[in-house]
Amino acid sequence: MVSPCTESNPWITLTQNTAGQLQATPVASPRQGNSLRLEDDGIFVPGYVSQQTRPVGAQDGDLWTYSFDASPVEWNFVYRTADGGWVWHGGGDLSDEVDVLGTRAGSASPVYGNLTVGGAGGTGPTVTLPFAGTYVFWFGAEIGAAANGVFARAALEFGGVAALDADSVLQSNDFISAAVRRMTRTVSADGTSVVMRYKNLGGGGGPDAQFGRRYLAARPLILT
Repeated sequence: MVSPCTESNPWITLTQNTAGQLQATPVASPRQGNSLRLEDDGIFVPGYVSQQTRPVGAQDGDLWTYSFDASPVEWNFVYRTADGGWVWHGGGDLSDEVDVLGTRAGSASPVYGNLTVGGAGGTGPTVTLPFAGTYVFWFGAEIGAAANGVFARAALEFGGVAALDADSVLQSNDFISAAVRRMTRTVSADGTSVVMRYKNLGGGGGPDAQFGRRYLAARPLILT
């Protein structure tokens, strides 16, 4: 008769029964959401969780899915200690569009602000970033400047801090054309609102600048 025996490691318990049969039983991980995955160098137990808050106590290879409540967009992340945080691993863009044409009057002291148009078309587009981190943005608009040589700008405002020309797209001709841009920025607070604002450098009393088909899209690169 073969005596029963057991052997274990951190992932598998091996049990030999009285018939000499060897049985393997995965060891349950104490970390919620963990699942077994076979890698080239053995069995790996990644921590996987789908939740609305940033996981704590993350380890290399942990997986996290964040779902937006009001849209079908999901973001997937993998934790990388070498990179210092949750690295974006796939998912859709967080985006907003405003097709309504609006105008911005010139001023002797031009500043960024909303457009003049009926309804809700004068503000935005706007996205709210759920977490602090580094993001990539795509934004643009069809812009018609007040006159040749007079700049009309659309720029992103982060967290209520005034938009900057350095973060803008522009047009300086008196016909409408599309202006688009991709840029990377780091935000320091969860829930940062990003809004497109507008400026017309034409002097007071000059023609209005026009802005239409405005859009803004964002996705994370890394949450640190």
